[in-house]
Amino acid sequence: MITNNLVWSIALCVLSTFNLNGQQSILSNGSNIISQGGSVSSSIGQISTEVISSNTDNLSPGVQQVYEISVHTGIETVFSEEIKVKTFPNPSSHFINLSSESEHTLSFKLTDINGQNLKIGQFKKMTTINLVDIPPSAYFLIISHQNQRIISYKIIKSSEK
Repeated sequence: MITNNLVWSIALCVLSTFNLNGQQSILSNGSNIISQGGSVSSSIGQISTEVISSNTDNLSPGVQQVYEISVHTGIETVFSEEIKVKTFPNPSSHFINLSSESEHTLSFKLTDINGQNLKIGQFKKMTTINLVDIPPSAYFLIISHQNQRIISYKIIKSSEK
């Protein structure tokens, strides 16, 4: 009995010299990503949070923050005149009409879902785009003025009835 107590006492003394860490919750998953720029640890299922703040930064460990990266490669000039374009009928099996009240010559481009140009043209006031020679699917119609996109439409080419 004395040896058993002695073994437990020695084990307790040895273990108390180590820095032990424990979790407050059970995690279902997690990962570590390490690069030259630093490291990131993530976990799924962490329920406790702590916010560390300074004058310039906030750190919220345990909370997955949404981070959006926007890349702007140039300055976009917005066409000052509001141009309204109507497309009808949509969906259609044979043709699409485009109408505009603008005095400007507008360009249109009909592309498939892969970005391949199917129909390209220009119009002023009104035009008709023939859809008979393309298969039924969803397409994108891009209206522009002087190579500046004004509006995009999703066009549905239905099967012939």
